[in-house]
Formats: sequence, structure tokens, C-alpha cells
Amino acid sequence: MLRLRCKTKNGTHLMQGLTHQSCVQELKDKVEELTGIPCDVQKIMVGYPPSSLDFRNGDAHLKDYPIKS
Repeated sequence: MLRLRCKTKNGTHLMQGLTHQSCVQELKDKVEELTGIPCDVQKIMVGYPPSSLDFRNGDAHLKDYPIKS
């Protein structure tokens, strides 16, 4: 189970319920649910310094990306 933080201009949200087997679209849906930001305008960034991920393939699994909890 991944425990991810979603940081926006309006604060930080904790996302639970996702695993490495979850698909990218599930992550984007969870971000939209927590923040109200539509999937098609989200910019997902990871790491330090933050770098943007290419999530055009919504069927890909999170394990295929450098996402850590």
C-alpha cells in the first residue's frame, strides 16, 4: 500500500488506497477527488528537485514510474 502526499497551492493531502499495481488513471482520479483539479490539467511531479512525469498512458501501472511512498 502506498501512502502518497499530494501538495497543492491549497495545502497537502494524504492519499491512501493506491498500490504499485494501481494504474495511472486511478492516481489521477484520486487527485481529482481530493483536490477538485480535473485529470486533464493535473501536473504530477515527484522527487527532489521535483520533476514532471509523463502520464499519457493511463493504463500503465505506478510501479513503472519512480513513485515512492
